[in-house]
Amino acid sequence: MQLATLCYLTRSGRHGPETLFIHRNQRPDDIHYMKHVGLGGRMERGECPFECVVREFHEESGLLIARPELKGIITFDNTQRTFGGNPADEDWYVFTYVTGEFSGDRVISPEEGEVAWVS
Repeated sequence: MQLATLCYLTRSGRHGPETLFIHRNQRPDDIHYMKHVGLGGRMERGECPFECVVREFHEESGLLIARPELKGIITFDNTQRTFGGNPADEDWYVFTYVTGEFSGDRVISPEEGEVAWVS
């Protein structure tokens, strides 16, 4: 079982609400290739979900989120799935958060793709 986090950061934009996403367009072997996804990732050993979501969000965007609110846990049962022709190795439990609070103004893009506000 893999534990991970995901966070949707929202803000008011010029044309209404916006959410920060990664466009996963860098690695064709990525299961999320060419999709827009929220920011997050795998929990490290000894890390709680809150610590993970703050760390991962900062690593992937350069922004420091505040007061992420846990909205639920998404489970991915991968027993019957294959990725790139290979069987999935484990199920995922993803702690999913939402926040509208952050500091910083430099949105960076990680190796996985381009980070952008989407309305």
